[in-house]
Amino acid sequence: MKKTLIIIALILLILAAIYFYVSPGKNVLEIVGLKKPVLDPAQLPAPAKAEDLTTKTPTEGSFVTQAPIVKDYNGFPLVEGDGYDKPNQSVKDIQKALNDIHGTTLVIDGIFGPKTAKALNVHGFPDTIYLEDYYEILGV
Repeated sequence: MKKTLIIIALILLILAAIYFYVSPGKNVLEIVGLKKPVLDPAQLPAPAKAEDLTTKTPTEGSFVTQAPIVKDYNGFPLVEGDGYDKPNQSVKDIQKALNDIHGTTLVIDGIFGPKTAKALNVHGFPDTIYLEDYYEILGV
């Protein structure tokens, strides 16, 4: 009987320690992973307004900034302008596929210029080529 009381007292002590360790507003079950916290709608960001989603034309004296494109270890995504400093093999592959599979007449030079961009758009491909798009263009 004494052992049972001691075990119950230890369990209560552990639960009390967990309860007081928890920051205000959290539940003991959340801490031990048995209950998922409920998301408070007041903490969510406000939805975007329609006017925030439209493209605005720059006015005189203003400028438009664009987030830099971060390339992965394969050099993707490919964007117009790639290959001017050094011909890009992936761009050459795309140009060859556009010629062979899609019937364009691009020069295979490895430069992602306006003609390559236009050929991609004509055939329904995006301006920014991610690895998935690359394989789709190549027909893989």
